[in-house]
Amino acid sequence: MSRSVLVITNQEDLHASAVIAHLNERGVKVFRLNTETLLTGQTVSLSQTAAGESLLLHDQLSGRTLRGQDVGVVYFRRPAPPDVPALWQDNPQAATVVASEARWFLRWLYAYLDDRPWISAQPSVIDRASCKPLQIKLARSLGMRVPDTYYGNSAPDIQALAAASPLVVKAIRETGFEADDVFHAFYTAEVDREQLAASPDMLSGHINFFQQKFDKDHELRVTWVDGRSYAARIHSQSGPQQARLDWRRVNWQELDYSVAALPPELTQQIGAYCRDLGLHYGAFDFIVTPTGEHVFLECNANGQWLWIDEKLGIGIARGIAQALQSRLE
Repeated sequence: MSRSVLVITNQEDLHASAVIAHLNERGVKVFRLNTETLLTGQTVSLSQTAAGESLLLHDQLSGRTLRGQDVGVVYFRRPAPPDVPALWQDNPQAATVVASEARWFLRWLYAYLDDRPWISAQPSVIDRASCKPLQIKLARSLGMRVPDTYYGNSAPDIQALAAASPLVVKAIRETGFEADDVFHAFYTAEVDREQLAASPDMLSGHINFFQQKFDKDHELRVTWVDGRSYAARIHSQSGPQQARLDWRRVNWQELDYSVAALPPELTQQIGAYCRDLGLHYGAFDFIVTPTGEHVFLECNANGQWLWIDEKLGIGIARGIAQALQSRLE
């Protein structure tokens, strides 16, 4: 039997569906593991005995089965926590344990398959690559322009930074919070210097994340796939006012986009960045200043790309499918 692509994601992931459609056109065998159905729609068997080892994944809905030895490459997208079967719903303590054990098994499964190629990368590699201080350190070492950045709770240090340059404040990890059944998202916000000076206790009471603010001509999303870049301008400064500081505040359809060509040096820097972190995929965000300078903001090692691909038709889904297929050959 020829080897297969194992896609690890969730049922609602349209990005994975787009890549799978291209793989199907190429005649590539695909097994999609929607992890929320691990206990409700999948049968999994990992056996390790003196006679040998075997892994078997079976999707009860599609009837497809995948043997461990047939996994040629893993496409790791957006797995979801496994749903707890109805038989445990009346026992909250048992349900908690069942859910935790299933999540840990998935982590073990990912590690068990670490001898196969992964795109973007193993979860542990993605977790390390998500470290913002590491990103800034690496980008600067490669010659990229990066914002002055601060993490911490020293009010004097923060006020000194604010005196030197306009600042924006960002969340370290949390995306927002829910109150009264409404989700309130955290977005990049400009720092009020007077408020900083008046509220030193607020600064020292938690870990802050501040960065130097830059004027923008536009923003750049560069999707890096296995050595190839797909660059798109996001014309945030000509869109709604809310989008000018953080374009995520508005619906992506309210903004204009265009295909961009990268300076050769920046292309080389992005490639070196991904090689250093062991990534075969990365979604890079840059500010392009009115003078044409490219300012590195971050790289999401498992970031979204489908909206850009659908808007501009630049072939990201096709590129990911090609990268996956190449590892089966």
